[in-house]
Amino acid sequence: MPNDNVEAFLRAESEAHQLLDELTKLRSETESYAAAQAALGEAAEHVGDLSGVLADLARRLGEVVQTLRSIGTPELLRAQEATTAMVAAMGSSVAAAADTVRALHDNLNAKMEQQAADSKAAYADLNAQIGRERSETHEVRAEVVRLGRLVLWATGALLAATGVVIAILLLVRR
Repeated sequence: MPNDNVEAFLRAESEAHQLLDELTKLRSETESYAAAQAALGEAAEHVGDLSGVLADLARRLGEVVQTLRSIGTPELLRAQEATTAMVAAMGSSVAAAADTVRALHDNLNAKMEQQAADSKAAYADLNAQIGRERSETHEVRAEVVRLGRLVLWATGALLAATGVVIAILLLVRR
């Protein structure tokens, strides 16, 4: 009987240690997910900022079109020079936004890889999560590049239209 009690106690102690190990692993995994969630929140905030910049860009382009309609040829030529400078600045803004997204992507990847190294038990789950986040980040990056190209295309079309308007005004004045 005393041996049975000792063996039961030893089994209970062993099970308690195993349970403590499992709880420690679970806590580490939970902390990893919290850090990943914070990194995603930060990325979403930056994407929201980028959306505001692009909306402002569209508004400015609309203002440029209205201005071109209301001015004459000499003013149009001066406005064309100003538009060229504005396009260069907007291109820099889009490039800076793309760089920010790339930096966020790289930062997020680094944090996720560090978290995966902290917990062997959570590695498979974190690896799947990294894949999803990379895909989402690539989609965001692709969208930023697409929007940047669209802005540049629209600006080119605007400049071409300005040239046509100038040509028409010159023809009408003759």
